[in-house]
Amino acid sequence: MKVDVLRIGMGERYDVLLEADNPGVWQVAALPEGKSGLARALLRYKENGETSPPPAGLRPEELEGRLLAYADLRAAREESFAPENPGGRPDRSHELTLSGGMRGYEWTMDGQRYPDADPLKVREGQWVRVTLRNMSMMAHPMHLHGHSFWVRNGTERGPFKDTVLVEPHMGETTFDFVADNPGERFFHCHNAYHMEGGIARVLSYEE
Repeated sequence: MKVDVLRIGMGERYDVLLEADNPGVWQVAALPEGKSGLARALLRYKENGETSPPPAGLRPEELEGRLLAYADLRAAREESFAPENPGGRPDRSHELTLSGGMRGYEWTMDGQRYPDADPLKVREGQWVRVTLRNMSMMAHPMHLHGHSFWVRNGTERGPFKDTVLVEPHMGETTFDFVADNPGERFFHCHNAYHMEGGIARVLSYEE
């Protein structure tokens, strides 16, 4: 999949291949969401060592280009412990609503603020589905400790991740995982002040 720009939430990672076939001096730029200014590095071809770089404040036009979406991605390989039928019914489902706002920095998951929040119960070996609906005005990069999961693209398996960005304004994301790592595992927004404000739960294995 060829794209111009990635949107990366806190805790997400991507491997990117860049085809170095256009000599010159170029910006590799990052734009913080909701803020001004750019972070950048320079990609300089050896044969263009004397060429001046783009101005420091220049916004690369690629930032308005093709944006990568989770729906563009598929897992590179099928894990041996993946559910055999990704379009089927899981053993357990959790549907959770993310809410909150800047006033008071209170953020909730199903109306509950961690640590005063019910655990998410699973049993070892279960195929678990989690659906997240974001009713707030901000995106939430949700991270599950101790497990990796498949972001669902309809009935197909999407990328294999441990952090997923849930878009604001009624954005919705669903992921599946196999409960194969017993214990008490933290599930939280990777934006630190959202987590501290209450968007967190404990994934708890029951007997």
